[in-house]
Amino acid sequence: MIEKKRCPKCNADLPVNALGGICPKCLMMIGLEDKANIAQKESTLIEGPGAKIGHYELLELIGEGGMGLVYLAEQKEPVRRRVALKIVKLGMDTKQVVTRFEAERQTLAILEHPNIAHVFDAGTTEAGRPYFVMEYVKGMSITKYCDKQKLSVEERLELFRQVCEGVHHAHQKGIIHRDIKPSNILVSIHGDRPVPKIIDFGIAKAITQPLVEKTSYTEQGQLLGTPEYMSPEQAEMAYQDIDTRSDIYSLGVVLYELLAGVPPFDAKRLREGGIDHIQQVICEEQPKTPSARLTSLGDKAKRIAESRRTQIITLTRRLHRELEWIPMKAMRKDRTRRYRSASELADDIQNYFTGAPLIAGPESTVYRTRKFVRKHAGSVAMVALVAVAIVLGLVASIFMGCRAEQARKQEAAMRAQVEQALIRAENAEKAAKDKSEELRRTLYVNSIQLAEAKYGEANIRHVRELLDACPEDLRGWEWYRLRHISDQSRMTLLGHKKLATSVAFSPDGKRIISGGWDNTIKVWDAETGDELMTLRGHKECVKSVAFSPDGKRMVSGSNDKTIKIWDAATGAELITLRGHGQSINLVAFSPDGKCIVSTSADNTIKVWDAATGEKLLTLRGHRDGVKSVAFSPDGKRIASGSNDKTIKVWDLATGAELMTLRGHGNWIESIAFSPDGKRIISGSGDNTIKVWDAATGNELMTLRGHGDWVGSIAISPDGKRIVSASGDKTIKVWDAAIHPG
Repeated sequence: MIEKKRCPKCNADLPVNALGGICPKCLMMIGLEDKANIAQKESTLIEGPGAKIGHYELLELIGEGGMGLVYLAEQKEPVRRRVALKIVKLGMDTKQVVTRFEAERQTLAILEHPNIAHVFDAGTTEAGRPYFVMEYVKGMSITKYCDKQKLSVEERLELFRQVCEGVHHAHQKGIIHRDIKPSNILVSIHGDRPVPKIIDFGIAKAITQPLVEKTSYTEQGQLLGTPEYMSPEQAEMAYQDIDTRSDIYSLGVVLYELLAGVPPFDAKRLREGGIDHIQQVICEEQPKTPSARLTSLGDKAKRIAESRRTQIITLTRRLHRELEWIPMKAMRKDRTRRYRSASELADDIQNYFTGAPLIAGPESTVYRTRKFVRKHAGSVAMVALVAVAIVLGLVASIFMGCRAEQARKQEAAMRAQVEQALIRAENAEKAAKDKSEELRRTLYVNSIQLAEAKYGEANIRHVRELLDACPEDLRGWEWYRLRHISDQSRMTLLGHKKLATSVAFSPDGKRIISGGWDNTIKVWDAETGDELMTLRGHKECVKSVAFSPDGKRMVSGSNDKTIKIWDAATGAELITLRGHGQSINLVAFSPDGKCIVSTSADNTIKVWDAATGEKLLTLRGHRDGVKSVAFSPDGKRIASGSNDKTIKVWDLATGAELMTLRGHGNWIESIAFSPDGKRIISGSGDNTIKVWDAATGNELMTLRGHGDWVGSIAISPDGKRIVSASGDKTIKVWDAAIHPG
């Protein structure tokens, strides 16, 4: 007799084919328990408001795309701030979606521009779903912001120009956005000015291979992007052939909507016929011009005009011709006829602001001549007046010559009359020549007077143009006087391949140090102008340089957010300081050489220990980025200059603000104390240098000579010379009578 086996759980008889030695009933119960445990485990891996991912606590869902969710999250450490956290949707974490998500994360990581949302962090959740953390842009789409604030056409163009700069940066990094539209351009307020930020690089394409080595192919028959803003080549789904000019097309559509209030193609009509209809409209139909589209909107056009602080007739007239040429060129079907880059599109908007001929304009001589005449109306009128006088003189001379020729053919009896006629003709010709000379001299006098006026406006470039145009035989003392006062420098140093941004004297006055946009630092002989050495180490432009009081060390600050200390004798790099959140605008040693002060675009001033690099003090008070700073000779005060056009004097011991100096017409780029501490010297974006009383804050003198913004200034140890560097690529040395009292 065969002994029956029993279930170890319920002691029931087991069938012959029982699995695992357990009866079917108990086996089913075990399966249900396992499923419950799995479901419970999965539920703990579903992220949502209140959940924590790494250092971030999810607060609320603020956005949702095709493959990801965007949460507003709060970072607890190492800093406390609100961020946007994007994570792959649950159930969408296929290999293809995850690969594309990682590509977007890598795309944003290599972009660093004030008009592109920054990436802070990245990782993978416990459930294995990738995420990344980026800058939280608290704002609204560019079109909604412009309409809500009722921005004028010029204000909208300026915002759009910044967007072009951000797109150009992405293109330079080898990234094509492929979904540029108003909802992906958010405008937030930084300080007191609006700043557009480009977001959502979810379907971006890398021009070069490394970024997309892991990405999967694009599915055939799938439209990537938003139809209303999609280029013809995107609509045709020729994704392998798409380049940066596809983004230029989308930028043109956004500009079209900013100007006319609606996109070029009606969204409802565009989408009503499916993909084939979308492709036909985008690839074959020519959109109406913004002015024509606006006039076809009826009552809606009136509301659009009011949101731009104007009337419908005025807005239509403004959009006609030049202003609508720009978006229409960007949206041309043939991409070879569009703007070559987003930077060129931004340049054409600047051309519109300045009255220069547009790249989008016709190549006709008539158009470019009309733009030139409109921009230089005064000079053209004067030249025309001189030309008319000369022509009249020639006509009179020819006419009288003909009469004299006829008189010579008359009989001998009329010779006396002919001689009189010749005399009259000669007198008329002489009068015409005298008149022409008088007009030439009048033009010279007017040029001198206009140059005098432009000198008073600190427009040195225009002064030089007017003086160079004066005839050499008429140049008198007044011409040489203007030539002299418009350039008071003693020496010009040439060597930087790009703009020179900062200069400083060595304590003994024998050397000059300079920094430039070519990322280099140069040391010069102050007497001969010879270049002694070139230092390299910064990854971006060098904004500021200075010598230590003993002349043995040099310090430099750069757009790469670092401060470097160098050996002045060998040029060796000694130490690198980090701590500012944005680019370094200026650095300087304290008089005793123990401290270094720095300013930054993050609106702060920081004081560091020069030996250890330890941060000692942070000063706040300026309303915009701090461009320049200097110690007083006794080391008790600090003077700072800012983008808010003011100079502030601080007590170094307490950090208290002592006074504010106002007078420059633009940002303060550079600042310095005189050796006796009684004067403050400042250089500005208004192309001038000003000297102030350090005790009272009174303005003492203004120096003019540079043709562009004054980027840096320094004073020789004896106080008799000032050296300055400018955006006109020159370094100038000035005589400055700076004496005590």
